[in-house]
Amino acid sequence: MRVRQFSNSHSVTLSQDHFDQIKQITDAEKISMAEWVRDAFDAALEKQKKDNENGFDKNRKGNELTVNPSDKYAQDKNCISSDEG
Repeated sequence: MRVRQFSNSHSVTLSQDHFDQIKQITDAEKISMAEWVRDAFDAALEKQKKDNENGFDKNRKGNELTVNPSDKYAQDKNCISSDEG
């Protein structure tokens, strides 16, 4: 008997630009858009967990949410470009 790997489904509406970018990435990596979205959720939740453990306060000046250019996930998934700081 096959065991269900994922149990919840959720729909999101994306801008055409975001959809096109994700489609380009997933086509190049030969993965499904769903897999890419699950990976993005995993990365965001892991970041949230680390931020909570480190006392991150998004309302405190200097704690703006940014993508760390050295973040392995961002590099692997082409989430950042060279002109972002």
